[in-house]
Amino acid sequence: MITRIMSRFLASDENARALQISGILRFGIVLFQGIILVKAGLDPYLIAVVESFYFLYNLSRYYFLSGGKYAGFSKQKERSGDFANIFWGFNLIGLLSAITCIVILITVGTDFSSLLELDYVQFVLPLLLFFSLPIDTYELFYIIRKKTVHVVAYTAIVQLIQLIGLVALLLTGYHMGHVLLFITCLFAIRYVHILLISDVLVKIPRLGAVKFVVFAMPLILHSLLAGLTDYVDGWLIKAHFDDAAFAIYRYGARELPLNAILISAVISGLIMQKNDEKQAIKQEIKRVLKTLTPILSLLILISPLLFQLVYSSDYLISALYFNLYALLILSRAVFVQVYFYRADDRWLLTWISLAEVACNIGLSLVLLQYFGIMGVPIATLVVDVVFRIFMIVLVRQKYNKRLIEYYPVRVHMISVLALCTCFYISYSIFF
Repeated sequence: MITRIMSRFLASDENARALQISGILRFGIVLFQGIILVKAGLDPYLIAVVESFYFLYNLSRYYFLSGGKYAGFSKQKERSGDFANIFWGFNLIGLLSAITCIVILITVGTDFSSLLELDYVQFVLPLLLFFSLPIDTYELFYIIRKKTVHVVAYTAIVQLIQLIGLVALLLTGYHMGHVLLFITCLFAIRYVHILLISDVLVKIPRLGAVKFVVFAMPLILHSLLAGLTDYVDGWLIKAHFDDAAFAIYRYGARELPLNAILISAVISGLIMQKNDEKQAIKQEIKRVLKTLTPILSLLILISPLLFQLVYSSDYLISALYFNLYALLILSRAVFVQVYFYRADDRWLLTWISLAEVACNIGLSLVLLQYFGIMGVPIATLVVDVVFRIFMIVLVRQKYNKRLIEYYPVRVHMISVLALCTCFYISYSIFF
């Protein structure tokens, strides 16, 4: 029912649409969680600890999950994707994620001292990260079996359980160490659930899982580098400002995952596209822009009022960060990277992402000196636009795909004009 209602506004592909709804649910519940904690009067220091956990958690797993999922969808395009290979491959990837977390804790753990000093955290966090990767194969599991409604229902149920548990524990005097214990137990139950509903225990592959990880590694590296931009922004701000400023920044930067949710789901569907990909890409760009442009235009205009109403007057500056990151949709909605995925040019994507991260760090450090925190999202926006243009040129030269074939010029220009105008109006009135 939910899928049918939203089909007019989301991706035309059923699989991509289910992934979009699932992602929106996760994003919305996390956003709602933040509102509850602020409105309940939780100490800003404790809220900063919660934000530090989510930052460290996503930093240790995002690119493993993203690259692994793209690899899983690519295997489905080739009709060579056995779920047992994918699931056990994600177990190996989960182990890599846990090791990554341990390395982060050893090297820069002092940056998260407010979280890591709590009981249980240093022991439980790597275990939680290990479980988090294989349990997130549920999307692939249900899509392979053409049960996309189950993707949405499963996401809603487990996210609501996690929300209720986290909020209840924090508001009754427990700390994040206890919350991590609860989430880890929940993840363990979800892990056993997947074992029971799938056939992964019938035949445990010896080499299939390793081959899947090898196949996925270039896409994991690409996702690491492409997603690292978001975390580099956070690292830079955390290194130059206090925890309170970091928390305020994170509340504003939460628009960015919304864009990523919708776009990554569409890309996953386009990777498996069997028909003319040029028309499919153009159609999905139009759909994404027509859906997000009016929503983001309104949010940009009212975000200063909204952030103060929903949170407090201290979060007014979060609205400015929100508005800047909202403009990223103008470049990221051009799905030119689909051609690299479909041509299996995984290593080329990795090199492009490496160059983009290097440029983003350099420009962020420069603009940070002149504009403070605001210089970081400005640098991200500028670098993203420049590299999107570079990929468009590369696709034309390498694959002979003209921009006009997959890019809806008129719709995109209208979006550019609308969002930039709303940004200017909002900035002029409130800042």
